[in-house]
Amino acid sequence: MSIEEIDDQIVPYIEKITGDGNVQTTKVAGSNDIIIKTRTLDKDEREEFANVMTEQFGVNEDSITAETISATVSSEMQRDAILSVVVSAFFMLLYIWFRFKDIRFAGSAVLALLHDVLVVARPIATQTKQQPVAEYLYKHTPEKPQYGNANTPAGVSLEKPYFEVSGCCPGCGEAPYYRLVSQLFGKDMLVANATGCSMIY
Repeated sequence: MSIEEIDDQIVPYIEKITGDGNVQTTKVAGSNDIIIKTRTLDKDEREEFANVMTEQFGVNEDSITAETISATVSSEMQRDAILSVVVSAFFMLLYIWFRFKDIRFAGSAVLALLHDVLVVARPIATQTKQQPVAEYLYKHTPEKPQYGNANTPAGVSLEKPYFEVSGCCPGCGEAPYYRLVSQLFGKDMLVANATGCSMIY
């Protein structure tokens, strides 16, 4: 079964069970195994999922496994992320200082990085107000491929985006570019970025 077939046939069942439109699927290379990432499921949802997989798709129930990332792991990841930002800012300061022989350049670069993280990234409380709008957009709005040709700029803009554009610095196109790339190539890609708005997503 290809990843496209999984997205077309299996994912709708999972979205119906979980009520979550952000289901991610990955096919394990060289096997028939697939990894499905969802929000945390309760016991009833897991049982319903197992029933659907066995009855609709003939999956052996013994081969279905589930893993949950605990709050402890999440807090460790958050701590590690903060530590890595501090360490990278320190080494960035040292590198630019020695490279350009002027501490002012290094300080300006680190201040610009802090500006991106602290000022551009608004407090999460201001963004949660838009959660109902985002849920409607991503969970209840159907795709409309019939209105455009995916080989044209206008048609691509009607494809489903997998990157939500948040507030960017005025004149910056970084986050909209990622949105466009996700519309062009889908969600099966890895995007890495060193600085800027998208660094904080």
